[in-house]
Amino acid sequence: MFSVVAQHDSLSSRSWKSKINKFIETVPGKMKNLSEPVTLIQAHMRAYIARKRYKQLRKAAIRIQCSWKRLQAQRELEKRKHAADVIRIFIRGFIYRRQPESDVNRMFLQCLRVRFLCDLAKALPRSVLDKNWPIAPSACKEASEILRGLHRRILVRSYFRSLSPEALSQLRWKLEASELFKGKKLSYAKSLERAFCAENIRESSIKQKASFEKANFKNDEYFVYCTDVVKYDRHGYKQRQRVVVLSNQRIYLVDERFKLKFSAAFRTMTGVNVSSMNDGVVILRIPMSPQNKSKEGDLILDFGDSLIEFVSQLTLISRNRKLLHRSLNSMVHHHIGEGKVGTIRFQRGVEYDVTRSKSGQSLIVSS
Repeated sequence: MFSVVAQHDSLSSRSWKSKINKFIETVPGKMKNLSEPVTLIQAHMRAYIARKRYKQLRKAAIRIQCSWKRLQAQRELEKRKHAADVIRIFIRGFIYRRQPESDVNRMFLQCLRVRFLCDLAKALPRSVLDKNWPIAPSACKEASEILRGLHRRILVRSYFRSLSPEALSQLRWKLEASELFKGKKLSYAKSLERAFCAENIRESSIKQKASFEKANFKNDEYFVYCTDVVKYDRHGYKQRQRVVVLSNQRIYLVDERFKLKFSAAFRTMTGVNVSSMNDGVVILRIPMSPQNKSKEGDLILDFGDSLIEFVSQLTLISRNRKLLHRSLNSMVHHHIGEGKVGTIRFQRGVEYDVTRSKSGQSLIVSS
């Protein structure tokens, strides 16, 4: 029995060996060693493990992608819902934009104001002469007017700061003339064509003027303005060439050699009469002196084209616009002296002319 079993074992071992040998013969030559099958098994196991890990990672990545896309979709849905609500609110606000501000139109009006301010910042005027201003919506009209005034003041202040002292003085002089005569005297338009000048006298008289200032001006008195004029006598209206000199305190009337003929402080003058026509005649109202009434009376001066600049300079120095009286009537009376009164008639004519009447009792001014 033992022999049979041994024989069977020997047969079985032989069969297994033959199978192993056949398997070894079928593999490549490099793996005929005993270690080569182990390596092959390890490679298959590693490949299996790697494939299983890859599938797990791929499944996790897909889950992460799905969660992220779902989150993005939810956010996009919230944005669209919010956009729809904003559009709905804006449409209702636009419909009720002209109504008083309330919860219905508040957001629309706020955005409208912001948009208007942004557009306004890009279209602000850059110059004092530029008077263009963007049209404001009804909800911003009050704020637009306030901003327009403030911006105008800023432009004017910047313009004034950039001016030289001479240009600033000229601007104030022109502004005073505009306040006094714009739309009130026909010769005002002609004065806009040229700059005002403080010395309207001949060059040969400049040295005489300087000598006159030294002889007649006090310590706190200084020169301001002078111009050539034609003086008409109160009696007979005879023409005489004179020069009017203004200081910061007084008015002087001198002849061509700068010999003093008359002077008066501004505070003693009661008025300056001019017509509304195109002439240059000025009547300076001088109060009569109770001590010597025969030598006192109003001054009748013809300034020609210099009337606007003289009167405006006079009111600037004296700081008293009430001195100016514009005569709307064609007839103006003036004091001659000793209680007598003369007459000046203003009338329209083809050319500017100042003549005496035939009786010699009145002066006729045609312009």
